Amino acid sequence: LVVPYEYEMEYKTATESALPIILVPALEEAFGEALLSTLFPKKCSTTGNSSSTDLATGLSTLPVDEILAGTLCQDQKVVTNLCLVFTGKLTVYYNAAVIGNTTGLTNTILDLLKSGMDNGDFLDAFEGVQRVGYIEPEEVEEDKEFYEEWLEWIRDLIESDDKTPLLIVAGSVIVS
Repeated sequence: LVVPYEYEMEYKTATESALPIILVPALEEAFGEALLSTLFPKKCSTTGNSSSTDLATGLSTLPVDEILAGTLCQDQKVVTNLCLVFTGKLTVYYNAAVIGNTTGLTNTILDLLKSGMDNGDFLDAFEGVQRVGYIEPEEVEEDKEFYEEWLEWIRDLIESDDKTPLLIVAGSVIVS
């Protein structure tokens, strides 16, 4: 079972080139660790004699999380930080005799990830991570639509015969 989700990560000490190599695997590992006691209550019991049934037989952070191109962060806290949106996926191996319907298992995983992100549980995954925020799927779709419309507007403007000068401001400057 592959469980997809989206999240944004705001960070300040790493460079974008280090992102796939260092930051993303560190976050993926932290996400997986946050799920262990729920997915494997029998194996992860602190008393060693849990009678609970494990919900999964295996967990993998693969496929690798990827930057969701063309999607802007919804809730960036510090404008000087770097912030990127990711599409993440976890692979859960389960016993079909124990888990008949995977919807409940998927929802449990997503709820745990969202809760961990909301509570700041993943900030220690790697130095420089300032915030990790869960993104509801409909928010990602709305942002993609805005980005695509904006790109289409820019293309139309460039291709038009109207040569009126235009200034597009992509940021802001505060002068005091």
